[in-house]
Amino acid sequence: MNDLWLDYTFNSLTLFYEKDEKSYDFSVRDQSGMELGIMTAYLQESNENYSQINWEKSINAVTIQPIQTNPGQARAIIYGAMLENSMSGILYHTIGVNGAKFMHYNAAEHFAEQTAALKTDVFIISLGTNEAIDYPYLDKDFPSHIDKLVSALRNNNPMAKFILVTPQDVYRRKNELNPGIITIRKQIIQYAVENGLAFYDMYRALGGENSAKAWSQSTLLRLDGIHLTKDGYEYQGNLFYHALMKGYNLYVPTRHP
Repeated sequence: MNDLWLDYTFNSLTLFYEKDEKSYDFSVRDQSGMELGIMTAYLQESNENYSQINWEKSINAVTIQPIQTNPGQARAIIYGAMLENSMSGILYHTIGVNGAKFMHYNAAEHFAEQTAALKTDVFIISLGTNEAIDYPYLDKDFPSHIDKLVSALRNNNPMAKFILVTPQDVYRRKNELNPGIITIRKQIIQYAVENGLAFYDMYRALGGENSAKAWSQSTLLRLDGIHLTKDGYEYQGNLFYHALMKGYNLYVPTRHP
């Protein structure tokens, strides 16, 4: 991790990985080859499927090496990693996967329980585009998929807040209008309102109905009619950031001292 303006050095590693009798242990080393610690595949109730090691001096690179400590170990399954330091600031994680739906995160066996290790303040859930692509065969159980994911995350993170994000207008089959987006948007907003959750209506913020045409003409939408270009995602992200900070700045004067 190298950056000219920001200090991305770290002295803590949390590794999310499969723990069972068939999984390798891991040796974590710095750039000089010095071992910083070992993460075992021994499953403990207190840290299921993730482990953390800390060291004194901050560094900007580590090597994670699978090691076999008994003959039964034959595989290594890594779900992700978290790098931290002692400095103040925002720590954010992104887990977007092309084609993913609410139901896919619900099907991930360890996903919700592993988020407890993140000590999350806010979950921003921006899904729904891929469900809308299935139009006209939209999943009738879509609201229950939302509820299952939010409930699982809340059970493992009782103090966390949630922001649901509606999908923006996109095409289907590269250049056909997709009415499914409107239906999915309404269901996300309805769930948020009924359950007291915050939501960001990206559909409306980015132009609303038929806005995919304008985004395509501005070269912010890729030729597949669904994914954005680099500039498109940056613009989308900036709009969300400013909306979030506007809401926060309106809140600050009203909070208790």
